[in-house]
Amino acid sequence: MSGLLSSLQTSAQAFRVIDRQIAASQNNVNNVQTPGYAKQTVSTAAMPFDLSAGLTGGVTSLDAQSSRNQFAEQSVRGAVSDSGSQDIQNQMLSMLEGVVPVDTTKGVSGALTKLWDSFSSWSTSPNSGTERDSVLNAAKNLATAFNQAATQVSQLRQSADQQSQATVTSINQLTTQIAALNAKLEKGGPDAGVDAQLHAALEELSGLTNVSVLMQANGTANVLMDGQIPLVMGSKSSDLSVSITPQGTNVPPKFQLLAADGQDVTAHATGGTLGGLIAFRTGAIAELEGDGTQPGSLNTLAASVADRINGLLTSGYSSLDPEPVAGVPLFQYSSGQNAALSLQVVAGFESSDLAAAEQGDPPVVNGTALKLAALRDSGAAADQIDGQTYGQYLAGITSSIGFQADNASDRADSAADAVVQARSLREQISGVSLDEEAAKVLELQRAYQANATMIQVLSEMTLTLIQSVS
Repeated sequence: MSGLLSSLQTSAQAFRVIDRQIAASQNNVNNVQTPGYAKQTVSTAAMPFDLSAGLTGGVTSLDAQSSRNQFAEQSVRGAVSDSGSQDIQNQMLSMLEGVVPVDTTKGVSGALTKLWDSFSSWSTSPNSGTERDSVLNAAKNLATAFNQAATQVSQLRQSADQQSQATVTSINQLTTQIAALNAKLEKGGPDAGVDAQLHAALEELSGLTNVSVLMQANGTANVLMDGQIPLVMGSKSSDLSVSITPQGTNVPPKFQLLAADGQDVTAHATGGTLGGLIAFRTGAIAELEGDGTQPGSLNTLAASVADRINGLLTSGYSSLDPEPVAGVPLFQYSSGQNAALSLQVVAGFESSDLAAAEQGDPPVVNGTALKLAALRDSGAAADQIDGQTYGQYLAGITSSIGFQADNASDRADSAADAVVQARSLREQISGVSLDEEAAKVLELQRAYQANATMIQVLSEMTLTLIQSVS
């Protein structure tokens, strides 16, 4: 009789184990689309079986085990971080490419070409009022083109700063969320649902900045930016902040990313959207606009063109009759650090102020105008920037931005592919397979039916035994 009762107990225990396994499979199926969820598996273990010692065997279930693979998770986070950086750089560089277009008939390049053309026409008719007016209008248009380009660059820099601040706000919200999830795990122990939320938040965070995640034995995650700057340690998070500090009226403000203790950690943000924005601001934008340590190529070009034209005009004569009248500057700007933005034709300058004649004995009526016309292709060091004509220097700026934009586009595509591959590998390791779960449930169903049959047989045998002795 005791043997029959023991068999009934082991069969009932088997039912409980099967119930847990079915519940785990059902939970897997329910969370097949849940971000961050990893497949859970309930394993079994045999109970001791020794009839002589009264051990009737049976089966028991072990704690649910997660199939999550931290190497696969880190691969995904790394790919997502790189993709976030490349994607935002691609977007920003595409917009910057429109500021200094490849089309030489537009923007600064087009305006500069028209100024050279007007100088050439004027040099053949130095006393023509029409040609002088054409030169003055072309000069005004060039100043406007530089102003517009500089304004657009400034707006892109401000946009990058604003997006950086918004990104830092999102980072702080995520690190606060991760710290709260850590607290739940510290208090309540392993939980598949909390674990899924934690890893989904970690992946989202990696899209915003480059992070290293150190998983703890209790399932919590410590998060460090660039492997050095603590963002989350257990149930405590540390906020980042952005500082935009003025450097004077003629220089763009200084950008700094600050840790919770005030440390400048700008150099540590190299990945994710934040890293991409910082790379764009301190790279392509600074090269064009300047940043306090360099004037910027756009300002260098504007100042060089203005200074050389002014130098030639002031060395000549605007009128020879009855007495020679010295030429006056055509352009003015406030500083070499913001020459492109502040460039303008000198207030009150008239076309009659243009100095066509070159000083000499006797003066050359169109000598200065000829020198101005020659600026387009002059090989003289005084007419060049770093050994390049003004047109070549501008073409270098344009090609550099275009090259960076093309590279960014290619890298963004490659990074997006890397994310797909990393996620696919992770899915193979820890993702939920509906086919696999369906097969598992069918297997459990057969085990359930077998145990049900066994219990029915044992029940009938027990009843027969009771009836036979009563």
